[in-house]
Amino acid sequence: MKVEWPFNRCIICQLPPVLPNKMTEEHVIPAALSGKLKAEFLCKNCNDKLGEKVDHTACSDLEIRRAALEMPNMPQDRLAKINQRLNEGQRFVIRSPGQPDVEAVAKGDLIQPVTFVNARGRLVQPTDLVVKELRRFMLERGKSEAEVRDAIDKYKAGPVGDDIEPTPGFVTHKHSFENATLHTKGSPVRSLLMLKIAYEFLALILGPAIYEPNPAQDKIRSYLENLDDEYPFIEKFPLADKYRIHGIAVEATKPFVSFQVRIFGSMAYRVNFPGYTVPIRRWGYTHDLGSGVDGPVDRDILSPPASSTTKR
Repeated sequence: MKVEWPFNRCIICQLPPVLPNKMTEEHVIPAALSGKLKAEFLCKNCNDKLGEKVDHTACSDLEIRRAALEMPNMPQDRLAKINQRLNEGQRFVIRSPGQPDVEAVAKGDLIQPVTFVNARGRLVQPTDLVVKELRRFMLERGKSEAEVRDAIDKYKAGPVGDDIEPTPGFVTHKHSFENATLHTKGSPVRSLLMLKIAYEFLALILGPAIYEPNPAQDKIRSYLENLDDEYPFIEKFPLADKYRIHGIAVEATKPFVSFQVRIFGSMAYRVNFPGYTVPIRRWGYTHDLGSGVDGPVDRDILSPPASSTTKR
């Protein structure tokens, strides 16, 4: 869902874009999380900084990665695509018979081991690195491109578990890896991501009023301009029930405005704006990740749980 934004000023720094740049498209829930709600309301500088320092921190958060894997009633092709996008470049642990656990990294639709030396003293590398090294080895010895292609085909067709010599003097070993699981070590998502989502949703509600002077609003915006300090007014409450949605909703307007943000259904966050009392419509947005359908909804559909714990 793309919301038209006719105002030529960034909602964070509040400046017009520096020519020749134009206002840039921003995903309220990051594209790395398969978010669809977007608007052209950030300048390039603010958009780039948020993408680098805030948005992608969700991809390394173990709880968020698990929530994405465990969404119920998902078409398998959609579930695979969502998790491939989320896990690109992230760490896994893979296992092979008779071998210790091996760290791996997701690349496209593959989970490839990092380079290591196995118990037999063999160097184990991802397939793309083996192919690259094989090509270099042969070209340095004057082999033709046709000979290189034949050797690469021989390597790829070779049996798993055996030593393979696709060209004289180049011996490699093909391993089979099973049971890839999420690596237990990962950086938690920054609280600034939930603040960013709530603030951008607020902008879509307010329209041009987002630019009006307001001390509480200015303080909120300062966190997103500086990106140094975490936002302290966020509550996190993982839910026992699992859903296949992203969602954002105005949860309360008194004594101050607060939002609820749902990521992959079961990860829920309450974003509070203390001192911000501007009256706004209590509306929400959901994105059904199973069907791809998204749009505005009655905010009571995203009702808050009875209890929560504060994220410090």
